[in-house]
Amino acid sequence: MDTEKSHPVGYCTDCRHTTCKATDINTRCGRTIGGKRCAGTIRSALCEGDWQKCEACQGTGFSNNVHCSVCGCDGWLLTRHPA
Repeated sequence: MDTEKSHPVGYCTDCRHTTCKATDINTRCGRTIGGKRCAGTIRSALCEGDWQKCEACQGTGFSNNVHCSVCGCDGWLLTRHPA
């Protein structure tokens, strides 16, 4: 059984990937998309109200033993409008 992922503290302004590390805030996103590094910046989203656990995967990032397509395997969805 998959376990629920930790609550995120930030998100990328470009690809919307989440992070659980506060040290990533205000740094360039490290995710690689199509062989190129994402050009986005990690922004703070520290309030619990900023996030909703993905119902499709129950916060695990996996649905039916495959990566969840709803949350992009993050387990959480940003609920506020990104800056």
